[in-house]
Amino acid sequence: MRNHIDKVVQADAILMMNLDKNGIRGYIGGNCLIEMAIAFYFHKPIFILNKIAKSSPFYEEILGVLPIFLNGDLAIIPVHKPIKGALNLTIKCG
Repeated sequence: MRNHIDKVVQADAILMMNLDKNGIRGYIGGNCLIEMAIAFYFHKPIFILNKIAKSSPFYEEILGVLPIFLNGDLAIIPVHKPIKGALNLTIKCG
């Protein structure tokens, strides 16, 4: 878990690849929610690939970290090169 937290802290942003899982549309599990909360605390942009179901047990908490929903379109992510190199993006799967 510490390795995941370190990656979030080092990243410029995080991307949640929330695919459908076990019949749940746009699934995001508890571990991903924790990582999103860490990104929020460190003022990192949080991108979520797909919409999440309102029936998700974490629906309100996910909205509370102010994510940017991509609606399946990765081209929406603003990519620019910081002074030291390429965008450092942590990618997570739900």
